[in-house]
Amino acid sequence: MQVVSLWSLLVELDSGGELLKPALVCGLLEQVCAQLEELHAAGRAHGALSPSCMLVTARGEVVLGDGDGSPVYWAPEQLVGMAASPRSDVFALGLVLHDLARGLRPMHDRIGALADLTLDYLARPLLEIVRGAIATAPGARFATARELGEALRDAGDAWGGSFARADIAAWLAARRARRAATHDIVATAKLVSTPHDRLPYVVGLSALVAFIAMVVTAAIPTGMGAILDHGRQDYRAARP
Repeated sequence: MQVVSLWSLLVELDSGGELLKPALVCGLLEQVCAQLEELHAAGRAHGALSPSCMLVTARGEVVLGDGDGSPVYWAPEQLVGMAASPRSDVFALGLVLHDLARGLRPMHDRIGALADLTLDYLARPLLEIVRGAIATAPGARFATARELGEALRDAGDAWGGSFARADIAAWLAARRARRAATHDIVATAKLVSTPHDRLPYVVGLSALVAFIAMVVTAAIPTGMGAILDHGRQDYRAARP
């Protein structure tokens, strides 16, 4: 099954790729919220959320896997040694939302510093959602993943509705087609440019061959003349 991690999408965005549509971001993270809701209902917290553990399948489903333990998405309370909680997961998901909406990979020394920023560069209403998710005090955040998911759904309505699984699948297929076309164009460009790249070598080799041919051509008459002269002398010496 082909899957794409949200981290790979984030790297692509950070490298100059086209920003994700807000409705797509909302649709992706709504699915994550639904899975977190089930996890929290079972009395557990994920504790290691990051884009790398959120995988999108060809069917448009977001599969939540184990985290990589990176502190870049940890909540402030985790950074001081406290155990992860559902609100820690809300904080981490708020950071993922921020990064996907902005299209930049996080700095490794961020350590929750976004909570002190105005975040005015984000489009509303995503701005309010991020603020409500990454508050420094756990009690000031969304109380549950369900509340965060509902806020994302409401935000998606501002852009015509969050992407459903079918919409995400269609977007992913179009993305793969664009990447394949780009790869073909690059490969063709390299193939066409190869003769030009090798032109100096071809010209140099041609010049060398021409020089050798000139030397050989000039040497042949001289050599043949010497052979004929030697033959005439032998003939005269042999005459009676």
